[in-house]
Amino acid sequence: MSLRSWYWTALAVLMTVGTAVRIPQLSNTLNEFHSFRQTQTAFAIRGFARDGIDLLNSPMPIFGRDSSVPMEFPLFQAIAALLVPLGLDAGEAARTVALFSFQVSAILLALVALRWHGRAVSLIAIGLFEFSPFGLFWGAASLIEFLAVALALGMVLGFMAWLDRRSIPGLVLGSISAVLAFLIKVTTAPTWVVMMLAAIVLASQSEGVRRIWRRALIGLAAGPGLGLVAALVWARHADSVKLANPLSAEWASSRIVGWNLGTLSQRADPAVWGVLVDRVSFLIVGPAMIGVVLALLALLFAHDSRTRWQIAAWLATGVSAPLVFLNLYWVHEYYLAAVYPALVALTAIGIVWVSRAVPAATWRRNVLAAGAALFVLMLCVGSGTGTERVKWSRAGVPEQDPAKVASIASETRPDDLVVMAGCGMDPTLLYLADRQGLSFTSTAQVSEMWQIENIDDYRYLFRCDVSQPGDAYLPSGYRTEPVTGELYHILPTSE
Repeated sequence: MSLRSWYWTALAVLMTVGTAVRIPQLSNTLNEFHSFRQTQTAFAIRGFARDGIDLLNSPMPIFGRDSSVPMEFPLFQAIAALLVPLGLDAGEAARTVALFSFQVSAILLALVALRWHGRAVSLIAIGLFEFSPFGLFWGAASLIEFLAVALALGMVLGFMAWLDRRSIPGLVLGSISAVLAFLIKVTTAPTWVVMMLAAIVLASQSEGVRRIWRRALIGLAAGPGLGLVAALVWARHADSVKLANPLSAEWASSRIVGWNLGTLSQRADPAVWGVLVDRVSFLIVGPAMIGVVLALLALLFAHDSRTRWQIAAWLATGVSAPLVFLNLYWVHEYYLAAVYPALVALTAIGIVWVSRAVPAATWRRNVLAAGAALFVLMLCVGSGTGTERVKWSRAGVPEQDPAKVASIASETRPDDLVVMAGCGMDPTLLYLADRQGLSFTSTAQVSEMWQIENIDDYRYLFRCDVSQPGDAYLPSGYRTEPVTGELYHILPTSE
């Protein structure tokens, strides 16, 4: 078997096994880790499947009957909704599309790594991508993350093909991928533009600036340039929908800038950075950031500037988004999906660099590199956090408060609307109970909202915030009467 055939066979085996081990995860409940975001995604899928696909809206009926809360452009949700008529529920459909997106990301990562670093780095990167604790748990979660990653990598590959070979298909496909990537996850796509800038530097070294600058400008304009314009247009539309409802208005883009970026005090807090370092270390690159440390050594001791630029590009891609969107990455573990390919590529580069320093035949070096990658994986899996994520990927996460879901589902009728007191943006309970409702963050929103909504349409109230009486979330003239647990009937005070 030729080296080329061996490479593609090995890649196919890694991805096939990686897919097989995730198949049981497709039927896991969404009542798990970060359930709020997973059920947000699935709510829109369920709405599209029942009422038809409308890409200008994102059904999430937690702010009134049939309310829409457009966050990202709902392409992922629309694709998943097409699978529901085949017999999948919304959660299974979401996980299926997520797994497909994860494996498309793997293929595109393999191609970028192969293009820049060769077969050994490419295969080891995919081995880490498929089997690290982070990838095992989040690779088939009900999230849009890896569709955005796949499109961002498609943007990079298309740009490289255009820049190096004047490939018109590369330019077109790269441009389409960029527009969709920016629309689906505007916090993911920009970090991968770093790879495009590095490609420009490398092309200018080999061909000269005068020969490539026009191609570079055209590629940047057709890719991230159009993508940014599309993202701004979508944000304007999404904000207009969210601002029309007092409960969703707080999620308008202009009001969550601070939430996305984080604060100066967070940036000065070692504990915040400690959380990020622990996640990267124990879920992806190995304890003590060993993968990144090896890549930094490879960067420092590389013999040519081309290799240094390539490693620096992966490094900058891996750290830029967490540095900018610190709070998002601190609060949400799954946000690391945006830079996950860069982190495993860095680890693969470091491992192969060490193996090539050993005086031995090429095949022995490759075996050593594969063994080192397996050792890094074992270190991650053996850590407390890594062990937990691997266990969750196989057995599922213990359900959170299943009794609450059961009480809503059993005590209310399918067409009943439920006031969710102090539940905020979390749609988990309403999604799992398959109900619609009105979800308040605090009592400060009550007066304005009941000028819009008719209290007589709501028969039940559920208290997420047990520090406040349920009556505090109702207009004057109405009271609550216990049904079971935190669930109450809403009644006029006269009764």
